Amino acid sequence: MEKDGYGSFGANASKYGAARQAFPEEIFKHLKEWAGSRTTVLDMGCGTGIPSRQLADYGFIVTGSDIDERMIEQAKIDSRNYGITYVTSPSDKLPFKNESFDIITAFSAFHWFCDDQSLAEIQRVLSDEGLFFIVNKNETGDMKEIIKNTLKPFLDSELPKDVKKDYDPVMILRNHGLNNVQEYNVSVVEEYSIDDAVLYAQSMSIWNLVRKECGKALGALKNTFRAHSQNGIVLRPLEVRAVSVLKNLL
Repeated sequence: MEKDGYGSFGANASKYGAARQAFPEEIFKHLKEWAGSRTTVLDMGCGTGIPSRQLADYGFIVTGSDIDERMIEQAKIDSRNYGITYVTSPSDKLPFKNESFDIITAFSAFHWFCDDQSLAEIQRVLSDEGLFFIVNKNETGDMKEIIKNTLKPFLDSELPKDVKKDYDPVMILRNHGLNNVQEYNVSVVEEYSIDDAVLYAQSMSIWNLVRKECGKALGALKNTFRAHSQNGIVLRPLEVRAVSVLKNLL
């Protein structure tokens, strides 16, 4: 992951925290039922702590980890009074003892660290009867493509291959011998004002590649979203997919 390039979010941490929307409540109700008596959670790739706070709201004891210290610092600001512990750490070298957590979650993050070493670390710090719970927001509309196409004229380098293009957490787990994978899907539509949609675009890592004519790029985004809005609202249809597996099935 290139620092402040594609795949890096820390330079835009405050925009990320303000623009990104929470995950559907149905996902957390499903996790709560699946979790049973499990209470301690490591939220890997926690970013600015949006899912970490939702986990805490559901009664879990949460530690959030992320590789980018700037995201962690924003998470600490946004999570005041939540009692969440935040740690800056790479996914492939976690600073925790063996079997430290009942549950490990990865919300919109596992595609960044689905490598062998990170999976080995997940298994190491997960308790013997622990649960690994992966959640992704998958686009069923064209909001992200609209953003990419609008910003292409302003990029100072070619846009890298989308890291999620061939990403399938179920196949990744199965390729590691994990065949008893459970899936749960929820369809939702996020709604953004035009200004919030522009802010969302600035929270994406593609924005790091806009290093010229930033003002014009923002104007182009606003005009594009205005043209695609419905009564001033930009819609982002999603399928939110939860994939889970128990450690004793790993």
